[in-house]
Amino acid sequence: MPFLLAAALLPLALSGCDARLHLYIHAGRETLLPGRAYGDALMVQGFAASVPPGRALPTGEPARPFVLRLPMRPPDWNGGLVIGAHRGVGGIRRGAEGRMLGSGATELDDLVGMWALDQGFAWASLDRAGLGTGPEAHRLVEAFARLMFDQVRPRLARDPDFLVLFGYGEGGGLARYAASAAEPTFDGVVLVSANLGDPASAARRRETRLELAKRWRESDEARARYQEAAGTGSGGARFWPFFDAVATGPAAVLPAPPAALRIPVIEVVGTMDDFVLPEVLAFRERVQEAGGAPLHELRLVDGAWRVGPGDDALEEFQAWAAEVGLSPGEQEALGSGRGLGDASRRALADLAARFALDGAP
Repeated sequence: MPFLLAAALLPLALSGCDARLHLYIHAGRETLLPGRAYGDALMVQGFAASVPPGRALPTGEPARPFVLRLPMRPPDWNGGLVIGAHRGVGGIRRGAEGRMLGSGATELDDLVGMWALDQGFAWASLDRAGLGTGPEAHRLVEAFARLMFDQVRPRLARDPDFLVLFGYGEGGGLARYAASAAEPTFDGVVLVSANLGDPASAARRRETRLELAKRWRESDEARARYQEAAGTGSGGARFWPFFDAVATGPAAVLPAPPAALRIPVIEVVGTMDDFVLPEVLAFRERVQEAGGAPLHELRLVDGAWRVGPGDDALEEFQAWAAEVGLSPGEQEALGSGRGLGDASRRALADLAARFALDGAP
């Protein structure tokens, strides 16, 4: 089904928007994606750019690939549209042997994207490479979500019943802003290994770990200080060398997302996740203080670190570890423990079931 998408400008009703907050689709195409669990699907691919049609992109800013997948027949669709916001690396990823990683078009496909399609969701994701996290990145993903929402009706003859943002890593950090927006675009949020729960304390822990990176093996006192900063107990020690190798300097402290939630949030994190676990726990406390506990569910996956065995991006972490000179044993440690894939997918299914039970988001 060849198809050329007409350029479609999406203006945002926000004061002070710059060109980065305008999206349009160009050079798009539609194809059938046969053989899914429920039957054929429609896959829409193209490029989204952050300037109005006809204008040149700013120097160094690419048109960003996107994908939208839809169950082919309305009866196969559960009414949900899921927007995937990955951790920000995007593009082609490679493993230790140089082979391309991932079986899909976006970073989250192997973790949840293709599974979501098999479960009857519509799925869309934008290449976020270089966007990082924070309020501006959230506004861009929000704009993309609105654009994808408008692409559904011409193909399935009705609007989505509910819109979910699935945020992983830095994508999870920006998704925290979506959960507290005064006029929410999304009906619910799933967070996986999400940063930006408590940026100030995360920066302090990072500084402590960088200070002790070369000395935590030298004494029990230094090891205890490092363990407290990591926040995962002694069982997480096998993951510490990776942090030491990749966290080479202080990180910018972004504004803390508001903790006054307005939509349901299910958060998934591993108990060995020394990158974000302490700030995830701090975010839960902030939510509770703000009276949002009924809207926030934290699911701790015992023994898991980041994505874990068999999940998207694990092999890339190990390749990264090899590049920075970690030993084979230290590389192997990144794949130990449990994965987050099952818990992540279950969180999305449970959120959708809640919407179905309520009859509406």
